[in-house]
Formats: sequence, C-alpha cells, structure tokens
Amino acid sequence: SSMGSDHSNLFVGHLPEGITQSYVREVFAGFGGVISCRIFSRNGRTCALVKMGSMEEAEAAVRALSGIGGSDDCGVKWLVKFADADIGQGNRQGGPLRRPCEASSAPSDNLYIKGLSPNITEAQLHRTFSNAGKAVEMKILRYEDSPECSALIRMASVEAATAAIDILNGTLPEGSAPVLQIRFSGKDPRTPSDNLYVKGLPLDVTQEQMFALFSSCGGVRRCRILEASRHQAVNAAALVQMASVEEASRVIEMMDGHPMVEPATRMTVRYAETKVDAAKAEQEPMDNLYVKGLPLGTAESTVRAVFSQYGNVLRCKVLEPRNGEGHDCAALVQMSHVEEARVAVEALHGRVLTSPLPRMKVKFAGRDQQSGSNLYVAGLPQTLLEQQLRSTFAQCGQVVRLRLLIQPGRTERHALVQMGSVAEAQLAIDRLNNAQPEAAGPTLVVRYAANRFRK
Repeated sequence: SSMGSDHSNLFVGHLPEGITQSYVREVFAGFGGVISCRIFSRNGRTCALVKMGSMEEAEAAVRALSGIGGSDDCGVKWLVKFADADIGQGNRQGGPLRRPCEASSAPSDNLYIKGLSPNITEAQLHRTFSNAGKAVEMKILRYEDSPECSALIRMASVEAATAAIDILNGTLPEGSAPVLQIRFSGKDPRTPSDNLYVKGLPLDVTQEQMFALFSSCGGVRRCRILEASRHQAVNAAALVQMASVEEASRVIEMMDGHPMVEPATRMTVRYAETKVDAAKAEQEPMDNLYVKGLPLGTAESTVRAVFSQYGNVLRCKVLEPRNGEGHDCAALVQMSHVEEARVAVEALHGRVLTSPLPRMKVKFAGRDQQSGSNLYVAGLPQTLLEQQLRSTFAQCGQVVRLRLLIQPGRTERHALVQMGSVAEAQLAIDRLNNAQPEAAGPTLVVRYAANRFRK
C-alpha cells in the first residue's frame, strides 16, 4: 500500500532557509531513485517537491523522514507527506488559454483559479505562480457586483501546472494579506528565547490586538510595535516578549506563515478545460499576430527587429498594461504575408526572448554600507525568480538567507542577501556589481490575432 496515494510525488515542508536541491536530493536518494527535486517558497517558508522512482520508495521516505528533522541542524522537524497531485502527468497542450471547467479536467498547462480578491493584479499572480514554475500567460476575469474574481493562467509545462495545484491550491496570493513572519529575537534567530520579532502585521494594528492575539499561546510580558520606515511601509513589525521560551516556541509553531486576519476565501486552483475546436478556430493563419510576454518598457524597434528575421513587418504596436498592473507587455504585429506570419509563430512561440537584462547593483546593506555579510541588491527585473538569484550569488559562496522585496508601483525588484562570511560578501560585490543576473528571459506567446490590425 502507498498510504492511500496512487503516485510517488512527495511534499516536503519546514525546510531550513538556504537548503539546496542537491542536499534534499541526496537525503531522499537513500530511499530510492529521485526522478525530480524542486525547492520553492510558500508563505515565506522553504518547501520542496520530490518525485521518487516508485510508490514504495516514496512510502519508505515518508516513514523514515517525516517528523525527525531530516539531517538539518536547526532543530526543526521536516514535514514529509504524499503530495495532492502527481507531477509529470499528461502531455504539454500549448496554445491559447482555455475556458474553465466545473468538473475535474485532464492535466494540461492551463489553469483556472477562483476565489481571488477583486483587487488582485497580474503582478501579484505572476509572483505567486512563479513559485511553481514559469507563468507564460494570464488573464484576470472580473465580474460586476461580485465580491471576488477568477483568472486563467497558462504555465510553461504540464509539470509546472501540476506543481501549482499542489503548492497553491487553498493558499493566498502573494500580497493579498500580510503573512506573519515570526522568529526568535537576537543575533542568531535559531537560538530559542522568550523574545520574538514579528513581521507582516497590518499597518493599523494596535497594542490591544497584539496582546489578544499572542495571549492565545501564553502570557505576554511586553509588546512594542515598531515604527515603520519609508522602506517598509507595506506592513508593520513588532517585538513581543512571552512569559517563557516554551510559549514563544508555541507562537512560532502556530502563527508563523499565517495572516493575522484570516481572509474569507482562499484560491482554488485546478486544470482548465481544453477546447480543441475553439483552439483551432483561434489559430486560423493570418498575417496579424498577437505577442505577449515582452518585458515592461520593450521598445517598438526591439519587436520589429525580432520579427524582421522572418519577413517584412508592415505595422507594429506595443501595448503597455493598463493601470500599471501587468508584469509584462504585449504587441500587435502585422507581417506582409500569411506565410511569414506562420514562420514567425513556429519560430518564436514558447521561445525565450534573449534581450539583455538590466545590470544589478550590489553593495553592503545599511546606510553606512559597512563591511558585513549582508548585501543589498537593486535593479532586478520583475520576472526574476528567487532560485535564479540564489544561483547567481551561490557562485560566490554560501547563501545563508535571500529575500526578494516587493515594492508596489516600481518596475524593478530589490533583494536582501546574506552570505556565509564577510569575504564571500565582498567577493559577490566584486563579481556581481554591474553584472547581469542569471535568469531566463520572458517566454514569448505568439499567435494569430483574433481581430485585424487597426491603424
């Protein structure tokens, strides 16, 4: 028996920050063949998806590793269980977004998401689903007089879509509600104490609310809400002293990674229905093309240069996202002949645009920029994933902690990186300042336009 599961895909939670895929793979290899291993972040916590060679090997790993802390030295017990869905089922579907289906649909790269806030943005959804893989295309479906909205998202592969269901179904989109991040206060947050540092609080939180919340886990001796600086205006932070170390540990166990105010609904993520006939109709060859997946700020001349490789470009118009909500932009391109358009679709759809990324700025963190192991990184593209940036800095030494900063209204991202030593941090500055981060560019979506090009 396989504990009620019909696949060998495992979810691993409570992993220490900075753990590597090679380390997780090595741990699970002791119980059989490891087909795939992927580390991701979920509500500020490090998790992994591991696919074993068989259900029997997966069951052996669950029995041996869950609740014993793997082999990490942080005193945190790993959570190892069978995932909700199998990774790698089905074949890649491709093509345009499909409409949702109420019944369970066959695995594909198209997802239907419901239970979203009416104020959700494409940028929030892109950051959220990037934890499972690359989100190629998305469309938010808003309804009048409705307290929620839904969305259609096409992932880069069936595997990424399956991972999104397993990781994100029943969770909150990033930025939809502040998620509490609680750790022991002090130089080393791994050393237990009765003092806690709390982040992710609503900006209007009161002392009374704090005492009421933390009193559910024990006695609260002191509580001080910290004044938010202009760089941390998204949420508030606080220092809390519990009556004992045990009660402080209970707070972390029960509240870390959860919002202070529980939203009424969470996301439902499932496969979208595939309509073959509709796809064929929409893909009728013509000389007009719709292009999505272009970086924000892409110039018309850049689009022309890309498509001119396949024929004569008669017209080209770049479409920036409305209200600054999107994480990318689109374009309409008219080729001189249908055959040229067909060749462009075959050559560019699903490909990575090899336009150069902006150069990042790497310096010591803090106003005085004194030497230390903490670095501040600026000038990062919105499409950059945490694992990609971690891979870039890992060339210079051990990456102890890494956090991408979300700054609403800005077209670039910043990050805080803690290296294993001052020497490694200095090496990162020497090698990476003014360098391009290691990141795959955006994946292009190129298809025949539904309507004729308008002048």
